Amino acid sequence: MVIIGISGVNVKENDESHWDNLEIALKEQLPHAKFVVERELNCRPYSFSRLRQLAYRIALKHDTGEEIVLLGKSAGGIVALIVASLLKNSRVLLIATLFAPHQFPLWGAYRWLLGAPRDPGVPIITFQMVGDRLVWWGARHPLSKSHVVLRSNVRHAHKYALVNDLELARVVARHVKEALFPSA
Repeated sequence: MVIIGISGVNVKENDESHWDNLEIALKEQLPHAKFVVERELNCRPYSFSRLRQLAYRIALKHDTGEEIVLLGKSAGGIVALIVASLLKNSRVLLIATLFAPHQFPLWGAYRWLLGAPRDPGVPIITFQMVGDRLVWWGARHPLSKSHVVLRSNVRHAHKYALVNDLELARVVARHVKEALFPSA
């Protein structure tokens, strides 16, 4: 199984430390999974063509027949919906989105503007951060089978909560594992 972390917008070259804690936590829960990160550097929120290009690039690179979990952070969560719809050989087991703008603006127009499907035909779980000043309108996808509200005392939690809090990353990893392998 490959877990593909998909970064959102405004990513700089050495600005990906939020994936470090998530990788640690996911390896604790899913030790046999391979973890990779895909990103588009210096992409702005309304760079729709660049975000779509990221989705196509991920699909081309990872459509290898493996089982995949797509883990999208912020706008990367919307990109994950596109990637899932593009893969033909690989089987997407789950889309998990972290602080993704599923409800922005006006009940999902951002998703529509990017060309992301409403229903990618894959189970979706979503995570929202209390007090997220960037995605305050809602991070729940309308078809999410599980929506988890996370709390952090970290300032600018949208960007830094997962950088500074391994336990928060562990909560995310436990929910991803539970979604993949529900308890009997």
